[in-house]
Amino acid sequence: MSQECCIYGCNEPAEKELDRSVIPVIQALKLRLKDEKSPIKVCKKHYNMIKKARKGLT
Repeated sequence: MSQECCIYGCNEPAEKELDRSVIPVIQALKLRLKDEKSPIKVCKKHYNMIKKARKGLT
């Protein structure tokens, strides 16, 4: 059973797991989480968005 992406409004299957340290990056992208559980599971599209934004913030 595949889980869905944790980003609100996204129904894509989750492919990557991220730790809670990405929450500020998610907030900076103006995205919302469906729930506040850990680890954060995201689809490929949102993973790439978060990865690019994280690189820009460091």
